[in-house]
Amino acid sequence: MEWIVTLYGDNHFLEELSKSFNSADICIQKENGNYILKSDRFADLSTVQDVRDHAEKLLRLIKGPAKLALGYGPAMKIEQVLQIRDDGTRHYFVHLSICGTVSCSVDTRIINPDGTVEEHHLADAALDWVSLSQKEPAVKMMFDQVSDDFENWHGLYNVFDIIREDVGDIPKKGWCDAGELKRFTQTANSKEAVGVKARHGKWISAPCNPMSLSEAKGLITKIITEWLQEKAIHYGL
Repeated sequence: MEWIVTLYGDNHFLEELSKSFNSADICIQKENGNYILKSDRFADLSTVQDVRDHAEKLLRLIKGPAKLALGYGPAMKIEQVLQIRDDGTRHYFVHLSICGTVSCSVDTRIINPDGTVEEHHLADAALDWVSLSQKEPAVKMMFDQVSDDFENWHGLYNVFDIIREDVGDIPKKGWCDAGELKRFTQTANSKEAVGVKARHGKWISAPCNPMSLSEAKGLITKIITEWLQEKAIHYGL
């Protein structure tokens, strides 16, 4: 018996993931115009609910790393689960949710002097990040936050808190300037600076040069990248 999970979502997002996620544990590929999710773990499962639950778990693992790697994270849903029995009989279990967005990206293709070709895809980094999130609870917590909210001051500050809790003094790691980090935290906490989007209800003065949301996202993304690189070196990834 074989289980195949068909995914529904933004085709461009799924296409990017299919270029990178091709391991036995998590494989996303396009077949007959549909994007499907395969995993060797499905073979150990006996009911459609068990397969759906494990597929949802894999999608949750992927979403945060993919969102960080690709710069956006549209919803991925299970459209249907297909059970192929040993006698060839096919049973379809449909579960459809509508979602969609529009985006674009660029892959890198390098042709070496010897004629060999290297292709690098935007979602490649997400592979190691998924592996890290399965080894390090703090990394998984951070990616869960990225998946849930990486667009607002609360979400960005939560990511900062998770990393600070893990490593301590971030500027001492050389990942950012202390003054820049102070400008971020004061802006995020200040009603004067960001109004109702501020983390605190009490009045906190704005810094003399408040940080924009796009600047804040760039700063936290840089800190995340440095942190993940350190983790990857530790685990030999």
